[in-house]
Amino acid sequence: MTERLAWYEWLAVLALLASGVVIVRARVSSPPPLPSPPEALPTLMRVEIAEDGRAIARLDDDTLATACRAIGLPDPPRLDGADPVPVRLLLEEMEAWAATRATPPLGRVGRIYQAIEMHGPALACFAALTRLEPDEAVWQYFMGTEAQALGRDDLAIEALEASRRRDPGDATACARLGRLYLERGDLDTAGARYEQCRALQPGRSLGHTGLGRVAARRGDHAAAIEHLRRAVAATPNDFLAYRHLSQTLAAAGDADGARRASERAERLPHYEGWLVFDEKLQASHALARTQRYLENQMRLAAGAGDATRLAELATRLLERRPRDHNTMALLATALIQLDRTEEALETVTGALALKPDGLRLLYTRAQIAAIQRDFDTVHRVLDRTEAIDPRFAPVHELRGRVLFLENRPEAGIAAIETAVTLEPDVIPRRLLLAVMQERSGDRDAAIRTLEATLAIAPDDERARAMLQQLER
Repeated sequence: MTERLAWYEWLAVLALLASGVVIVRARVSSPPPLPSPPEALPTLMRVEIAEDGRAIARLDDDTLATACRAIGLPDPPRLDGADPVPVRLLLEEMEAWAATRATPPLGRVGRIYQAIEMHGPALACFAALTRLEPDEAVWQYFMGTEAQALGRDDLAIEALEASRRRDPGDATACARLGRLYLERGDLDTAGARYEQCRALQPGRSLGHTGLGRVAARRGDHAAAIEHLRRAVAATPNDFLAYRHLSQTLAAAGDADGARRASERAERLPHYEGWLVFDEKLQASHALARTQRYLENQMRLAAGAGDATRLAELATRLLERRPRDHNTMALLATALIQLDRTEEALETVTGALALKPDGLRLLYTRAQIAAIQRDFDTVHRVLDRTEAIDPRFAPVHELRGRVLFLENRPEAGIAAIETAVTLEPDVIPRRLLLAVMQERSGDRDAAIRTLEATLAIAPDDERARAMLQQLER
């Protein structure tokens, strides 16, 4: 792959290789002396608190660059003002490389650079590692991911194909290759790589989404829609799969279906690109303890309904971003699920002081009022929320539940029906509507709701069991 690297990148790789002299597996025998004893690298950094409460790293970038050159590492990008947690870890691993010239700390330097999206020096580290440990698929893989991030598609394909040959069971490498081939218009190879991804991980959305995109590019909308529906069935929280489904339905002429899929996509947590699918990339972010990793893990925990994990992650992130109202909203949601209502109220009140018109914050405040059976506050806050976005279906569902508790079943059912109309694919909400209809004495309406539910979700055992019970 030497011809694929730019000359200045190859110089960085050569510097890394030369700094070790003799490579013996993961360690260098007899590391050469440094030009001068480097200052302990972690001491180059100090931490300041910014006006918004965030901690930021302060260091002299020129001094760090000089130290990196002395130990054969590529010049770092500007780190002054960055998040101090990964920066400190990076400096510690640089110091470990200086002391040992071993490949493990060099690998960790590359992975921390990767996690903080400094792809140039990360690529230099991984390119050197492919020379030091040529049989390790992971270094080829990471060289490919960094080249892909830099738009170096030829290098990315070469490295990822080399990784796939060494590790044929890596579904994510197949998916990354599928995307690269799709972007350059090689639909046959893209389809083959996405099919390999699907075969390796049939229970995830990644392969089906890719096959749907390939079919859509071929103009086969029926096949594309089938694959994309399988994708959202496999991973109901995959907002990108819903977006592609919406685009394909629109191209096929199904405007209503496209609108519903688009609205569903926008309601779901928005993950950060490959991070949600790529376990090796997740491990790099976990190593670097990046805020982006915590954000994505929070969204995953929220989607999985793991309130304990969500509260833990949100608390950790707020220690680093104390005025982040979005994270405060997620923390409040988790605290509600953990029956810690007073803490949830304190959290959401503080968040609303930062973002008075926050849709999710207002909805969460209404949830707390409902738990406390303060129904006047519920309706007042929901009125504000609905004024901001009248198509936000959870508002109508919560209002329906409260109206039912207030012994106003007709109004409650009407509110739930509005929520179902706005998001017809949310099956638990349809089941709630059927329960309300049956309890209010309208058994026929409940049966019709369950029949309509089974028409769009024929395998839903709860809906079938409820229907069978009503038809006895």
